[in-house]
Amino acid sequence: MLTRGGGGALVVSLAGTAAGLVCHLVLARWLGESAYGVYAYCLTWITLLALLSRLGLDTALTRYFATYRVSREWALLKGFARRSDQLCVGASLLVTVAGAVGLLLMRERLTGDELGAGLLAAVLVPLLALIGLRKGALQGLKAVVLAQVPDALLRPLVLALLAGLAWWLQGPATATVAMALTLGAWGLSLGAASLWQRRSLPLEARSASPVFRTRQWLRVSLPLLLVSGMRQLLNQTDVLLVGLLLGSTEAGVYFVAARMTQLISFGLVAGNAVAAPLIAESHTEGRPQRLQHLVTLASWGSTATAAGLALALLVLRAPVLELFGKAFVAGGPVLMILALGQIVNAATGPVGQLLNMTGHQDANARILGWITAANLLLSYPAILVAGSAGAAIVTSSLVAIKNLWTWWVVRDVLGVNSSIFPIPMRSRA
Repeated sequence: MLTRGGGGALVVSLAGTAAGLVCHLVLARWLGESAYGVYAYCLTWITLLALLSRLGLDTALTRYFATYRVSREWALLKGFARRSDQLCVGASLLVTVAGAVGLLLMRERLTGDELGAGLLAAVLVPLLALIGLRKGALQGLKAVVLAQVPDALLRPLVLALLAGLAWWLQGPATATVAMALTLGAWGLSLGAASLWQRRSLPLEARSASPVFRTRQWLRVSLPLLLVSGMRQLLNQTDVLLVGLLLGSTEAGVYFVAARMTQLISFGLVAGNAVAAPLIAESHTEGRPQRLQHLVTLASWGSTATAAGLALALLVLRAPVLELFGKAFVAGGPVLMILALGQIVNAATGPVGQLLNMTGHQDANARILGWITAANLLLSYPAILVAGSAGAAIVTSSLVAIKNLWTWWVVRDVLGVNSSIFPIPMRSRA
């Protein structure tokens, strides 16, 4: 199952990563480094805000949908699908209003393009939040490939097409125009994801009367929100602080380099998407040997792809970055530093999913809390001393430390070795 699902997810993940890079290449060449920096900075903010708006329900959907599907509790499955949408829409609308008000209060300190792009970005938050829920639900229903398609593949392809067409018709544009096109692409992506989720639901779930356990679901999802939020903050702090301290143009250059390193981790992302519901199933059914087998396959697959892609990317970094524009070649050192952290990330396997899918999300939250606090504490002086390279050094080092720490906790509490290294496990008798 892991091999079959992993193959499809790997193809979609690779195609989606490539589509995303092509999309940002078109945007960078169309907008120029200054307007693209504004666009990338706004995109970084709304990605973080949308994640907070999901309240951790996207990860909880994967876990509970897998559990309810195994136990055939269709009424609870339907109830959770409906309640998660309601909670997510309410939270994201509050975030949108608060973000718009904040931007309007700061309008005298912003350029017209920054204000326009920021306001449109705020409108995008509910769309992006709901797409995350659809992805989590589809993964829990074992529709792993479909879960990746709307946001990873469909959205960047549509946006690249729209941006390329606008570039051809009217020439260079502003970040505000690019964000407006992004709004349309994400709207189409959400529509497709919603349709696929409905079609993937078993017939018994569609006809069942929903049963709600809102407090129970929130007790699980809110710690998962802390986990997801701190992981996202860990991944985005460098871009946000580079933009704040060095300007939006530097943020755009850093953003492209960071996006390039996502190529290295696409195997891990694909493996995690497949493994998450299987981890929940294996743990629920009490099958530790199956659990060890599937995480071993996932970690080896992610490491093999990461090593090959990292080598190719490091050799070709200058010509690849130059495709975005000559100013982006300056991101070469950042790319090299971040690549090292991604290799450690792949080699330790799906450690975060192992804790989240087996009820140990609190331990994951504690680890991420300490690492995120260290990132916030160290990134500021690192950027002042070494510029964007300083942010990359701190981020890459802490990502490696976080994964090694989480691997040790997984080994201790689950008796599972999620890494590629054949380290004997402690007896759990």
